[in-house]
Amino acid sequence: LSLSLPPTMNYLGIRKEEEGYSKSLQELPIEIVDTKILQWLVSRGTLQPTWKERWPPQQQQQSDKEVLLELAQSLVQLVKYDAPAAKKELSTLRKRDQSLQHKIAESLRNAQEEEKLFERSCSEFGITGKEDLSVELLHHARTQLPPKLKELETSLQQTDIGDALHFYQSWVIHMRAASDLAPLETPQSLAVLQIVLAEGNVPISSLLMKLGLPDSEAPPRQEPSVVSWDIAVEDESASPPLAGSGIDWGAFSIDEEGVGGDSNDIVIENDGAGEAHAESEVKLVAVNVEEVTVLTVAKWRRILIQGLEEVSSFILHRLKELSSQSMHGSGVHQMDVSHQLNFTSELSLSNRRTVLLQYQKALMSALSLVNSDSLAQLFELQSSELYVGRLAQALSLKRSRVASCRASAAINVKRKEELQTEIKSTFAKSEEIREQIRNHSAQIETRLSPLFSNRTVRILSSQG
Repeated sequence: LSLSLPPTMNYLGIRKEEEGYSKSLQELPIEIVDTKILQWLVSRGTLQPTWKERWPPQQQQQSDKEVLLELAQSLVQLVKYDAPAAKKELSTLRKRDQSLQHKIAESLRNAQEEEKLFERSCSEFGITGKEDLSVELLHHARTQLPPKLKELETSLQQTDIGDALHFYQSWVIHMRAASDLAPLETPQSLAVLQIVLAEGNVPISSLLMKLGLPDSEAPPRQEPSVVSWDIAVEDESASPPLAGSGIDWGAFSIDEEGVGGDSNDIVIENDGAGEAHAESEVKLVAVNVEEVTVLTVAKWRRILIQGLEEVSSFILHRLKELSSQSMHGSGVHQMDVSHQLNFTSELSLSNRRTVLLQYQKALMSALSLVNSDSLAQLFELQSSELYVGRLAQALSLKRSRVASCRASAAINVKRKEELQTEIKSTFAKSEEIREQIRNHSAQIETRLSPLFSNRTVRILSSQG
């Protein structure tokens, strides 16, 4: 009989002849799945169905079948339980390793972002953030405030601002005279502006004398006082801050509408080392009145700003009139009232507009400087140790976030190193189990072959 049959039918003992290849049943290998070895031995009569009742054997000397049974039992244990458990444990450890890697990357990324935020904040305050934050902030204020005040003083003394003020005053005088009204006394805001234009950032004592005000208007000398950090610094009686400003940047004293000067104005005495804390006390030494200037006092800065805004508003109205005259061709004779400024009928509308725009540009430049956030911040840093402490605390919190992210990354790196050691150990254990499976399978194959006429026996792995 010559047939072409699939290999699965070879167990019937039918010869297979195909392409000149022929094997008898005895020449075909016996293939057994490792997890089914015990059932196979029982089905072939090698083991009795009741073998479990007589196991383990009582005698010390084991027979070949008992050795075979022990190998088969051990193989099943290794294949069905030990190997899957090791594989699962290794998989779990590798997942934990990947999770730690993600956490490390996230912590480092967060550290970089927090560091950028911290550096940006430090840059806004003009500090490095590498030293004591309170000391850096105070040093920044004391070194940057004088040049800022000088820049503001220079801006206020521009010729265009003086000409704009003179134009405004001449306008008012002319219009009141035309209406048969008595001249008005110069408003205090314009008087202060006029003094600053002429003499610059004068001391308060000189300003008061020129304004004809009593010395009681000057900031009083104070005895050194001890101020607790936890007191409120807002003075409800003080004038409100300028619109749009989040800081009452003129407040230089805690008890009254204060002043601020150079680095010698306020002396801080702290017996303890390091940064101040909630229970710390500092001594604010009285400010020298002679060193207090018009630009360092909140009240007089506000008055000066009022003067600048009043002149600016006047110039804007005149520009609108010029635009209306240009559009409608109507004469605006009021533009010709100040011959001192060459606003005569001979000047063209475009020339008048050019001059007024120059005035407005100078006024807005000065207002921008005096109302700038950077100047407000310097005044606040210079005047309030409580503000410095709170600001330093906020910056310190940002710096601590950077350290926290880096610490988290370092902890996870250490955990990853420990986990790598555990993974290596588990992997070695898994490889050892695989080696045991191979050894048991080889011994079973060797011991089964003589029992089946020396046919080749193969233990097939169920693990693939």
